[in-house]
Amino acid sequence: MKRLLTKYLESYRGFSKAIWILSFGAFINSFGMMVTTFLALYLSDQLHFSVIQTGNILAAYGAGYLAGGYFGGKLCDKIDPRKILIASLSLTGMGYLILPFAHSFHAILALMFLVGTVESFFRPAYNVTLARCAPQKIRTRAWSLYYILINAGIAVGSVSGGFLAQKHFAYVCWVDGVTSLLAALLYIFFRHSMLFLPTTKISEKTKNHRSPWSHISFLIFCGLTFGTSLVFFQIKSTYPLYLNGFYHLSFKSFGFLMMLNGLLIILFEVPLLKWLERFRNLHVAGVGSLLLCGGFALLPFGTTSAFAILCILISTLGEMLLFPTSIGLVMSMSHEKRQGEFMGLYQTVYSLSYMLAPILGTILYERFSPNVLWYCCGVLGIFSLFGFFNFLNDIKEVSSDVPLSTPPPIS
Repeated sequence: MKRLLTKYLESYRGFSKAIWILSFGAFINSFGMMVTTFLALYLSDQLHFSVIQTGNILAAYGAGYLAGGYFGGKLCDKIDPRKILIASLSLTGMGYLILPFAHSFHAILALMFLVGTVESFFRPAYNVTLARCAPQKIRTRAWSLYYILINAGIAVGSVSGGFLAQKHFAYVCWVDGVTSLLAALLYIFFRHSMLFLPTTKISEKTKNHRSPWSHISFLIFCGLTFGTSLVFFQIKSTYPLYLNGFYHLSFKSFGFLMMLNGLLIILFEVPLLKWLERFRNLHVAGVGSLLLCGGFALLPFGTTSAFAILCILISTLGEMLLFPTSIGLVMSMSHEKRQGEFMGLYQTVYSLSYMLAPILGTILYERFSPNVLWYCCGVLGIFSLFGFFNFLNDIKEVSSDVPLSTPPPIS
């Protein structure tokens, strides 16, 4: 038992101070990410907006988030991404602090578009910063640390957000705004510790200055990511409907499944990826996509709570394998001077799948049958596995860096 515990703790070693600072800042920020969860209820119940007006405001936020992800990534290639991180958190925090004082439809519509835009700058800036602070060998584990901490923050924040929203929606906005500003202050205070690693020497043969739009392997990768993300985001729409209608699970039981998903990620993702460092990220991501989609594809073959737990275990394992390794693959395909643009386009594809997943999923669910939807998920998983193993073999996954010079810390 002691040896097992030692091995478990070893998986968290090797992270620099910069990685821990970045991850803890993301945790603080994610703790307050609850405004959008309760925004629709606030707009309809307290401000008495119509369903169409509420939908338009949520769509404006989504449009801003979609555009901001790509353009925020491009900015990271021109401006120090650490500065973009701080600016994104600061502007987002101020936007949420102002939100309770806006009451007209057009004011809230404009504000939510702007908040969505600056908020989405965070992820590409964070990923590029982490890539430049973490050695190649531990980048996947470093991204998984970020993933488990934001899952933990969102889980805690969602529970506390329910109590705050019951009191008044303004409290939700203010907590969200304050946590964003606290994360920005953390990064400002420790800015001299967030050092980039030495730049790497790249031979002329391997140098790649191509735009992501002309990088065929990257576009194929984005297509595979889009497909698997469409499956993953069914967890927000058709998945709970199916479990309630066919498995007869209550809201409480569904909450237990979501808690199980989060606990598995928090407890096992970093150790699992530490063990998988011996394998290619490309193959790990391929197996992860199959397992993620397979967990949904198996749903028609059972109706018991135990079978639902089995399915969530399979899809959670796939989730743990796929998403952290995917970010590593994006960095492997991009040149150092265009990492932001690549990451921005990846973020845009991910956000687009988030917007389209409930639309496409409910169409298949309602017009054909739920089983057709889940079988389509299985087909996408098999296609993604085949794609990762056969279409992307030209991706070079570098295992070592040759230092040239060290960039200065953020000023």
